[in-house]
Amino acid sequence: MRGCIDELSAAPRTAPENNASTILAAWLGGGYHAFTGDAGAEALERVARPGVLEGCTWMQIPHHGSPYNITRRLIEHLRPEFAFVTADGQSHPYASVIDAFKEAGATVFGTHSPVAGDLYFNAGRVPLRLGYSDAEPL
Repeated sequence: MRGCIDELSAAPRTAPENNASTILAAWLGGGYHAFTGDAGAEALERVARPGVLEGCTWMQIPHHGSPYNITRRLIEHLRPEFAFVTADGQSHPYASVIDAFKEAGATVFGTHSPVAGDLYFNAGRVPLRLGYSDAEPL
């Protein structure tokens, strides 16, 4: 995991194309499941309004765990139970991002974990297959 940025910025600068990313959220089993793609903090701020996406059941950490795409305020708003990052484990994810999600109470999983497989959990009565890492949480 990359770790050269110790603290998340309150106003990170993100490329314009990332702030135009699609953010998809589904309400399943009594909770939001958010797919953020490469969305930047500005794009997430536009959708993370009071009562919207608060306390997600599950979310994808944006842009492979880059500190330029998320803020502590957004993480506190989203407060996912489970967070999932797609990353190579070399250039991404950043330790500061993973740590911030853990501090907010999330169990974090990543595709860069050493064991490939499937990650399953139930959203209420709906079984979901969410990724391809069955390793221990990060």
